[in-house]
Amino acid sequence: MRSLRAGVAAVVLAALLAACGSSSGHAKPASGTYQGLVPTPAIALPTTTLTTTDGAAYPWKSTAAGKATLLYFGYTNCPDVCPTTMADIAAALRKLPSAVQQKVRVVFVTSDPARDTGPVLAKWLSGFAIPATTVGLVGTVTEVDKAGSEAGVPLFPPSKLPDGTIDVEHGAQLIGFTPDGQGRVEWLAAQDQVGLLAKQLEHDLPLLVAGRQ
Repeated sequence: MRSLRAGVAAVVLAALLAACGSSSGHAKPASGTYQGLVPTPAIALPTTTLTTTDGAAYPWKSTAAGKATLLYFGYTNCPDVCPTTMADIAAALRKLPSAVQQKVRVVFVTSDPARDTGPVLAKWLSGFAIPATTVGLVGTVTEVDKAGSEAGVPLFPPSKLPDGTIDVEHGAQLIGFTPDGQGRVEWLAAQDQVGLLAKQLEHDLPLLVAGRQ
């Protein structure tokens, strides 16, 4: 997956950087601040009803209460950024105390609902052995697109590449919500900086769990 077309990716990255007033990103943040991008204003949780891999409607607001939520839109056939993002989340959480792990919920919404049925998504997510509550969500194309729009994550219709494979382009940002349901931080998976996302998450997740604004 080319997480976004080059031009769109540049616009999205520029928008995220502009939203948080970031500089070059080379300066080391203070220990009490997020290393990810801080959106202003905070991002609201989606309200569009989606379905868990078990077939139950997912109540965004009530389920998010009391736990930090990591929200990501992707798909199981993704060859790069989706599996590496999930692996980074798992790696970061394994280095954190169980008290933090127990207060984190990972929510993965498929951007390829035609192929990612509930059982397919559940099996794929289980392969990462993420040490936190992990929820896979499915829905119609319209429902998933609406949820992505609510979270500020651009999604594009699947396209067939010359080699016959299907490409599903989507925003690559991982959004972190504090226990009050407010999206306080975003991280971008940088494929040219292996391990960076895991390190950022290891630093930021305790802050997210604590409700840092």
